[in-house]
Amino acid sequence: SFPITPFVSQFQSLGLSPKTIARDRKDGSYQNWTLMLQQQLPYKFVGQAGYVGSAGHHLFSKYTVNLLDPVTGQRPLSGFSSFGLKTNDGNSTFHALQLSLQRSLAGGLMWQTQYMLSHAITDASVGAGEATAIQNMACRACDRSNTQFDIRHTMTMSATYQLPLGNGPVLRGWEVSSLVTARTGLPVNITVSRKSGDLPDGN
Repeated sequence: SFPITPFVSQFQSLGLSPKTIARDRKDGSYQNWTLMLQQQLPYKFVGQAGYVGSAGHHLFSKYTVNLLDPVTGQRPLSGFSSFGLKTNDGNSTFHALQLSLQRSLAGGLMWQTQYMLSHAITDASVGAGEATAIQNMACRACDRSNTQFDIRHTMTMSATYQLPLGNGPVLRGWEVSSLVTARTGLPVNITVSRKSGDLPDGN
């Protein structure tokens, strides 16, 4: 409701740098969808296959603004260097194939196997108020890539078998259990450090 210009000189005299937040930012939103198919199998097993998807929009994002104009070499606010802008224009998607094989406890045996093939994609925001700085401030879509938590393959297997050791108080009630978990690794982010003066926009 008032111009910022009269206060710029005060910022400069105190050695302060402005921070900004978009006044027209929107609340984040998510859409989720799921399709599952389940089938009873022999020996009391149940198989399930499904697709899980989601999309996020207006997610928390951050920019670096007041950059150098590559043509003139000047900043819009000449008294300051670059500073941060917070807004909500990030996007994300998630797609997953989920497979499971389960057997409820029967005949002393219980079995569960879960497998997921998934892909998580974003253009900077990772949700929960966190964001990764994009490389080109003029092109958010250029940073659309794997998220920091993109794990393509995940598998978990567990089994419990009740040992048939008789009815005595010492032998009765024993069981053997196992748990196996395996997954692929997280994406590797390769970075190159350069001086701001080597870049046209100083970022």
